[in-house]
Amino acid sequence: MKTLIISLFTAAAFSFSAFAETLEVQYPSQPGAQGTTLWGDTTVKELQKYTDHTLVPRFVSGARGKKSLKAYSGTDKSTILITHGGNGEAFLIEDVGDFDYADYTPVVIMNSSMWISKVANRKGVMTFPLDGGSGFGPDWLSVGMLECGPKRTTTVDDFLTCVNTEMRLVGGFKKGGMRRKAFNDQLLQGSRDTMASALAASSRQYDAGTHVVWYSHGIVDAVNGKYGDPNNPADQGTFEVVYEATHGVAPSGPVYDAYLLNQGYRDGLQKTLFTHKDNPYLDDIREAVNKMINNPESLAKLQERLGNYPWIDGVDAQAHTSYITSLKTPQAEADLKRIAKVWFKYDVKD
Repeated sequence: MKTLIISLFTAAAFSFSAFAETLEVQYPSQPGAQGTTLWGDTTVKELQKYTDHTLVPRFVSGARGKKSLKAYSGTDKSTILITHGGNGEAFLIEDVGDFDYADYTPVVIMNSSMWISKVANRKGVMTFPLDGGSGFGPDWLSVGMLECGPKRTTTVDDFLTCVNTEMRLVGGFKKGGMRRKAFNDQLLQGSRDTMASALAASSRQYDAGTHVVWYSHGIVDAVNGKYGDPNNPADQGTFEVVYEATHGVAPSGPVYDAYLLNQGYRDGLQKTLFTHKDNPYLDDIREAVNKMINNPESLAKLQERLGNYPWIDGVDAQAHTSYITSLKTPQAEADLKRIAKVWFKYDVKD
């Protein structure tokens, strides 16, 4: 009898993997061909080749991605969550309900960055988008530091005074496509995007020389620290390299510390798949992901569409997530929240 009970328990434990199921993949975005949806569709399509489970999208858009985070805890345990950079920023600054990255398991992370582009012969006050996307904090902060320079970023107060005169954040873009068109038409002098979206929207402008990639924030890495984006077409290096070339000194101070925290969460967790720790199909999903990113043909397809960025899974994904959370210090978090409340006009959580 004891042997029979053990056998029945073992059979039940493995029954989840024995049958193909339909698993939802929750997006924090709307259907479309750019941004997070482009990343999700590309990744899920390739991942489907390595699993018998059927992966279907579930779109929970709204509130710059916060609606998806707030809804996730109530989903079926088999649901996979796509998170983007706006989620990482919101987790630091705003109300995201009971969501906490630490409560979930990272399945795979594409460790990426953002390109900051500008009109080649721009003049006057820098005009930069206020909306038409999410997670703009590191972009506003880095452009603001470049525009203001070291003498006007010694304190948070100095910085806030400076950006009120040297930058203008322009709103009214309901979708990323509207923002991209405004930048291409030079109604905005600067903008930001993932490599894939920037090339899809502005390749003709880059080729014509009217618009240029100014810099990439760089890759946040748990082992090697921060390094240059391998996809940056002009080889300028990271924001830090461009700042020092512009102002003659490396960036430093409280605003830069707030930027490092914001950029770590926004870019280090920009394109990820998380799931519930007790997902009954977790081992299946992990196995499929590992096969996908270690298959040269699949990896080449992902990199061709999404950029030549490193993919991290398994224990490395957990270590990377732990490193990102270690970037938070009380002072940097307080300064970031103050800037977000005063300049970003966010409803900042306590």
